Amino acid sequence: MWEIEVGYKEGKKDAVADSVKASIGEDLGIKKINSLRIIDVYRINKDFFETQVKEIAEKLFIDPITQSFSIDKPFSDKADWIIEVKFHEDVTDNVAIAAMEGVHDLTGLGFAEGENLRTAKKYLIEGKLSEKEVQSICKDLLANELIESFKYWKGKK
Repeated sequence: MWEIEVGYKEGKKDAVADSVKASIGEDLGIKKINSLRIIDVYRINKDFFETQVKEIAEKLFIDPITQSFSIDKPFSDKADWIIEVKFHEDVTDNVAIAAMEGVHDLTGLGFAEGENLRTAKKYLIEGKLSEKEVQSICKDLLANELIESFKYWKGKK
């Protein structure tokens, strides 16, 4: 299994992350967030060489002007809290389906039975939040528990 994490480069604007931060403040009344970053996660369950995975990341998953990636290590863990949201295994992951098609188009290799690609999002939050506030962010804003699961943990500051 390969894991590619994609995030914005330092100093580059992430409008979606800014919007999520604003929603947390406006909708949930949690205004103690100093910064919020979103990391897109692609988990590929298929045998590839590392050079192939690097090419997939560079040519399919990033905008090289604004984004960078890591392979099999966290893009960043600099946060007070890290939240990960992903679809349940039995839920269709449309982004993953499109990514698998892109991988096939790029490499010429399809996904056999038992091989797949799944996505997740990590939210890196800096701010002095309680665990109860983090749970509220997960349950009341980021994850629809009917189709998604979430987990959270303390990051490294």
